[in-house]
Amino acid sequence: MFKRALGVTWFALRVTYEEFFALSGMGLIWFLAAVGLPLGVAGLTAQTLPWQVSMALTAVSLILAPPATAAIYHVAWYLAHERRIEFVYFWHGFKEYFGWSWKVAGVMLVVGAIVAADVLFFINAPAGFFKSVGLILMLWVLVFWVGIQVYLFPLMIALEEKRLVPMFKNSAQLVIAFPLFCLVMVLIAVLGTVLSVVLTLLLLSVWMPFIAILFSRAFASSWEAAVRIQQRHQEAVEQAEEEEPLEQ
Repeated sequence: MFKRALGVTWFALRVTYEEFFALSGMGLIWFLAAVGLPLGVAGLTAQTLPWQVSMALTAVSLILAPPATAAIYHVAWYLAHERRIEFVYFWHGFKEYFGWSWKVAGVMLVVGAIVAADVLFFINAPAGFFKSVGLILMLWVLVFWVGIQVYLFPLMIALEEKRLVPMFKNSAQLVIAFPLFCLVMVLIAVLGTVLSVVLTLLLLSVWMPFIAILFSRAFASSWEAAVRIQQRHQEAVEQAEEEEPLEQ
């Protein structure tokens, strides 16, 4: 498991380095769309408009964030399968997944907000058995939900038939099948985020592309591992069926 995680991480670092100039341009566009624009709108409106209007305008300015994220993952899908990329792939992904990226992001935000609210509820609850059990349970749910994010956008790109339920279901199944591997991927992503905050230039250029390549390669690796396990199980079942008449 750790060997596979190390291989995925090294792959993501190597590909990010090799495609640095193209990825830094895409990453900068993503940063401006997903972070720069909302921060700019919030800063301009916070002091001049009522807070309700400021929040509404800031929320509207986030309209480009999910499609820009999907565009990065569209490029990362090619890189995760060791294919060549061109800058135009970013714009193709932006247009192709504009609607679907918002469907996926909408579910992520709503469910994430509910889970986070439940965690806060149990944190603020009076001390006792109910708080301890509830908090432990909801923290596990929160970790599981974060783990699903590793595979969600790569699955959106990979599935030919786009449907929300299979995306989330397959993501959850991969987390359950490879929990430690998924946890290591999340920790590496957190470490990369911390380093990006410290190194502002890295944050502005290749942070999101690196995360997308890391998660896309992790998805490809886990999917291949799951297929191998399924094949071995099927072979074992077939062998048992062949040997059963002989034993009788």
